[in-house]
Amino acid sequence: MTAVLNEAQANALAQRSWALRQAGQPAQALALTAPVIGSSDAARQCAPLQHEHGQTLRQLGRLREAIASFDRAVALNPAYARAWLHRANTHYDLGDRTAALADYDRALALDAKNATAWQNRGLALADLGRHDEARQSLEYAIAADPNHVEAHWNLALVLLRMGDEARGWQEFEWRWQRPSMPMAGRHLRKPRWQPGAALQGKTVLLYAEQGLGDTLQFCRYVAWVVAQGARVLLLVQPEVAPLLAGRFENTRIVASGGALPPYDLHAPLMSIPWLAGEPLRQWPQTHPYLVAPESHTAAWRTRLGQPRQVRVGLVAGGNPAHGNDKARSIGLARLLATLPRGPHYVCLQRDLRAGDREAMQARGDVFDASSQLTDFSVTAGLCACMDLVISVDTSVAHLSGALGRPTWLLLPFNSDWRWGIDRADTRWYPTMTLWREHAPGERDALLARVAQSLTDQFACSD
Repeated sequence: MTAVLNEAQANALAQRSWALRQAGQPAQALALTAPVIGSSDAARQCAPLQHEHGQTLRQLGRLREAIASFDRAVALNPAYARAWLHRANTHYDLGDRTAALADYDRALALDAKNATAWQNRGLALADLGRHDEARQSLEYAIAADPNHVEAHWNLALVLLRMGDEARGWQEFEWRWQRPSMPMAGRHLRKPRWQPGAALQGKTVLLYAEQGLGDTLQFCRYVAWVVAQGARVLLLVQPEVAPLLAGRFENTRIVASGGALPPYDLHAPLMSIPWLAGEPLRQWPQTHPYLVAPESHTAAWRTRLGQPRQVRVGLVAGGNPAHGNDKARSIGLARLLATLPRGPHYVCLQRDLRAGDREAMQARGDVFDASSQLTDFSVTAGLCACMDLVISVDTSVAHLSGALGRPTWLLLPFNSDWRWGIDRADTRWYPTMTLWREHAPGERDALLARVAQSLTDQFACSD
């Protein structure tokens, strides 16, 4: 039989539920509140308990139910700023940025110094393509809380997307305050390279810190460090070590997990633009800056045979663990359903997803190389055989661009910071064309435009 609560007991129940959630026990919190939330007048009329119930439901991924609970909380207390904020966060989780933005505004009207509300509002604005407003919102967050790590981090991404590199790279350094950042470099005992430090005669350890694509994109700056008179130890993921071996002067490649030779200074690869500053921005970069090993290229030419059609490499999925994978990845079945007949398609994607192999077999005009792509030097050799690479935003796109191959990059509406805003080209890779959604979720229209351009350029048949 459900207990009948008074107001004090309902508030105490909300506190106990909160404590359980903080201890990582949301299911137990729900078991505590669910039996009484709709059966006791005091519970029904307790805005903090309705709000706490919504937080529990959100933590359990029951987002629509959480919205209903937050609705009840703000109906009981329209001045409940935290309930508006968490209702906004839940709308954001559901992908409804417009509804989230309206709720963030309600929360901030009640609590104008809530740094987290300003920060999250900035994210929603950025997702909607309203980048200057996003920048302002994130700056308000930092004004309210100068040490708000996520606000600094997301401001960096917005500034870089908008092309403000001087401020953007400086804010980018806040990434090391984020708990989710890898620990690479934090255990190193030698001094870190600081802006303005003389590098002549020094051995500098540069290390990969994030994804494979980041490593392939930022290893270009090794040449600049060497040009300052330094010797470089480049610590990278084992998958890319064979490709980078011997590609840069005065540089030794070390695969992560191995013993480190002596060095004087260290820095993460993605900090070089901040450390080097304006001299690096004025540096004339060489493209392409990576070369596929000829042995792998020759081996792939033999396997593929004499070309009778245009060869088009395909990558339709990236890392499933990426936070924006749902927007970035497409899936081979969906991509192949759109692409015209005519070219000889080659799967450059090592890790296939459910249904990918069946989709390739159904087409009959796709060479499946996935099982043979043991590292990036092998993949580079295959990329070198392609007339065109069509890829979602993942590491093989960076590889293809670094090799100077014609590359079509398929981007969601709110693409990663490095691809800028509204441009079809990119300074990172002169041979790359950016294909963007014109509105959130406009995937089918994007693929139709890509297919039509492929048909027009290579005289493909349907």
